[in-house]
Amino acid sequence: HALLCAAIAWRLAHSLGLAEEVACLALTGALVMNVSMTRLQDELALQSGPVTAAQRESIDDHPFASAAILGAAGADEPLIELVRVHHHPDWATVGVQEAAGLLYVADIFAAKISPRATRRALLSQQAVRDIYLHENPGIRQYGAALAKSLGIHLPGCLVRLASGETAVVLRQGPRADWPSVAVIANREGLPVT
Repeated sequence: HALLCAAIAWRLAHSLGLAEEVACLALTGALVMNVSMTRLQDELALQSGPVTAAQRESIDDHPFASAAILGAAGADEPLIELVRVHHHPDWATVGVQEAAGLLYVADIFAAKISPRATRRALLSQQAVRDIYLHENPGIRQYGAALAKSLGIHLPGCLVRLASGETAVVLRQGPRADWPSVAVIANREGLPVT
């Protein structure tokens, strides 16, 4: 999750033309934002039952617990603040606000496209749509940039072409809904060499 969030935040920052310092802060924040709950994240990914009250408390507290761990380790204040507000970017100070928005969007996008034992992953285009239609207009701008920078179909996704062939997405194409692909199976489902 951390690596996916870092890659998304980095790509999104550059797509928006944000300063390198913002991109680096968001990338670093993505790598450490959940440091206080890494074991719990692993448990939750495999857990078939609902979240317990103790787990909910750890989830709700993790931004503050992670920020405290970073503070004790000597991290600088912008990173500590970013981790503390990564679920509430509107709480961020001016110097951290852009990185907080990037990290928030990367985090919710990555969570939506990741399957759990209790739910299926959303298709990437649905996850982008959800962010694009977010109630907060400040977040919506990131949704539009997310669709533009990543495309609707992420690299590695399988897509069915109009010809009936199956292809794997290689990279973003000329439009968000038109990726560069490699055909892997013909319309009968037989592998293509």
